[in-house]
Amino acid sequence: MIRVHIDKYLELGQRMASARVHWTVIEDQSKDKIDEYNAMLKDDLNDLLSLCRELNLTTSEILIARRMKPLPKSEDELDVLLDVVDTELKSRLVLFIPPHRAEYYEANAIVSTMVKDAFPEASSEIRSADTCFATALYTASVFHSMRAAEIELRSLAEATGVTFPFPIELADWQNQIEKVEAEIKKLSALPKSVKKDEDLSFYSEAATHFRYFKDAWRIRVSHARETYEEGQAFSVLNHVREFFDVRAKRLKEPGLPAVTPSGTATMQRRSRTKPRSANLTRRKSS
Repeated sequence: MIRVHIDKYLELGQRMASARVHWTVIEDQSKDKIDEYNAMLKDDLNDLLSLCRELNLTTSEILIARRMKPLPKSEDELDVLLDVVDTELKSRLVLFIPPHRAEYYEANAIVSTMVKDAFPEASSEIRSADTCFATALYTASVFHSMRAAEIELRSLAEATGVTFPFPIELADWQNQIEKVEAEIKKLSALPKSVKKDEDLSFYSEAATHFRYFKDAWRIRVSHARETYEEGQAFSVLNHVREFFDVRAKRLKEPGLPAVTPSGTATMQRRSRTKPRSANLTRRKSS
């Protein structure tokens, strides 16, 4: 997809209009004036060539480049050239994104560097959610947000020692959350300590959020129970991004070094099964 601002198309139209009046203004002019206007026509065609290249109007670009030397010798020749540009423009679909959503289109800066480093795959899903939000695909935005959250749920499950007799990618949310909560109960039974208090707070809050995600959005969007509007999708995006900002301080995607409360790096425990299946591809709909 080509990303350009509307002023480029406006400039293209201005250059075409300027070129079209060429033969009108040179009528009954002296040779010196005609040479001057021919230089102006050449400038217009040069600008058109650059704009066609930038807007990926390939056919127009090729034909204009061929007629830069010699220049069109008649009004009809120039009209044929400009009609090609006009025809190619009409074959293009232009998507307009309102200013308040434009910053979310294929955005990289919205997700923090810490989250990108800790959750590269999930960050890609958040980026897809942002782009869907920008293009008014609000239900798709919520769907990608929940895909990102699912990756983080796996990281929480593995960080708390949850295992399955199959790859964790095949475990549903309910099973993962229940097993995480069971591990948290074991943690609460340990002797009092600062580390226990920090771990209990961190993991308990995370588990509560995932249950909320599941019941409020994940089930509803995955099973076509609800269609989302702009405000709802925006709320989900913000909630998920803020959640990642907090969890990325201690959690990482499965297989990446996880940061412990003390700041030392350890490898998250993997389920005792065959290696993890291939990464989810971006924008995959299932």
